[in-house]
Amino acid sequence: MNSNDKMDLLPLEVYNEPWLVEKKPKPIVNNLIEILHVRREEVDGIWALYFNDKSLMNEIWKLAVKSFREGKLNGVYSIKCSTNYVNPKGITPTTGMLIFNCSLPPDEETILELGKNILETFNYDERRTIYYKINEYNVGASCYPNSRGYTYKLDNHLYELKNTKFMVADDK
Repeated sequence: MNSNDKMDLLPLEVYNEPWLVEKKPKPIVNNLIEILHVRREEVDGIWALYFNDKSLMNEIWKLAVKSFREGKLNGVYSIKCSTNYVNPKGITPTTGMLIFNCSLPPDEETILELGKNILETFNYDERRTIYYKINEYNVGASCYPNSRGYTYKLDNHLYELKNTKFMVADDK
């Protein structure tokens, strides 16, 4: 199934696939020079939100799709939401997850601004910190490949963003 077939599905109604995905069409790149230029100026990575109450995932997914389609998540090229998929071992996770795949300029300010926008859009209050993880090999010397071919800093993320909902007056 492609993302158009899943347009009206809700995560808690899906049992045969682990993720619902909404994607933007990929831009057509005409030549190798253009590909190299884009690759050098942008970094692919993810912001992820975790939800302890999985029963909220249908409403969260609706908000994510609406925000994504309206262009409110600048830099995000696809979103994924966990479903009620039962894995081969018969386990269904009790928590939910929403992933934002991003392609952004490799500067901290831009990446953190998107993270702040995500926190605000979803009024997120489940975790004290969210993390931006990259999957680019050539971002810097502190990145190393793992067994899946992705690369991460040794501490498994490039940036972390403190959730202001958990900050006391002295921290702000």
